Amino acid sequence: MQNLITWRNPQGTEENWFAEESTIENYWLHAGKVLTAELGLCLLAATAVIETVAYTVLAVASITLYRISDRAPTLRAFIFFVKLWESSTFTTIWTIVDTIINHFYINLYTHESHARFDADCWNPTPIRLFRREDTRIMNDFYNVGHAANFHQQRVHADPQVEGAKFFEDHILNKVDNETKIAFQEEEPAVYLFCLTKAVYIYTFGEKKEEPIPRFFQEATREAIELLRKESQSKDALQAIESHTESLANKEATREAIERLRKEIQSKALQAIESHTESLTNFESDELKGYGKTLLNRLKGIATRELRGSLFIRCCLQGPISKLPDLSSQPAS
Repeated sequence: MQNLITWRNPQGTEENWFAEESTIENYWLHAGKVLTAELGLCLLAATAVIETVAYTVLAVASITLYRISDRAPTLRAFIFFVKLWESSTFTTIWTIVDTIINHFYINLYTHESHARFDADCWNPTPIRLFRREDTRIMNDFYNVGHAANFHQQRVHADPQVEGAKFFEDHILNKVDNETKIAFQEEEPAVYLFCLTKAVYIYTFGEKKEEPIPRFFQEATREAIELLRKESQSKDALQAIESHTESLANKEATREAIERLRKEIQSKALQAIESHTESLTNFESDELKGYGKTLLNRLKGIATRELRGSLFIRCCLQGPISKLPDLSSQPAS
């Protein structure tokens, strides 16, 4: 799988294109590789399905033997086959998805850990696809990759340091222990929470007047800047008017409408700030009216940032690793 996608990609593996702009030098050659890769991916998907079925049978057989004989080797065999089953199952999903998106992206993920992280971000089920060992692999990838590539190191060293400090000071240190445990256990929902809170801070929060940092992707920086401007424009007034009957009073003066607009916006922002204080609050559905509309805008920006986010991939692990093991501590 990795060799096929590396050959198909114009820039090869993630080390060569992840932090750079993807380009195609020879469109005819690339088109030929995409079509060839499509056939290869279909064959790999079929092979992965066969492997998954085989590993399922072997896992069931080994656990059955363990229950009958109660021997440790059969249990170890079961654990071994379950790991192989898990890998082949994900490979099946990965190849099917790549077959679908093959014609729409210049470069595709070659490393399974990258693919698992991305899949976990978009996975609507409670099943976790991103494994604990994937965190170590990705950390090693970034550490080694940046040391080996001076240009990539020069471009991204400062944003990583800035992002890690921002995450530690403005997010990690201000959430409750339950949310910190979610960060430690790498729960998928915590990443959208983290990005939504970060986008809120730079759009409406304490850093709304500061330059938008480079640990956000360019599209995210543009979306934050646009939302900043919209919140001060007449469009914001119209948006708020759609959520309250009080502003429909034609006899109200413009000054009264403006005061009410600011009051409603202030209350909405206070509600969002409270909503992003913890993962529990974030997952609740208590916001109504303009506050909910504004939160959905922030979530939309955060969701788009998830794919290929330097902030999530490179800035969180350091501060999280400094935390004590909170899961073993008694609940307060």
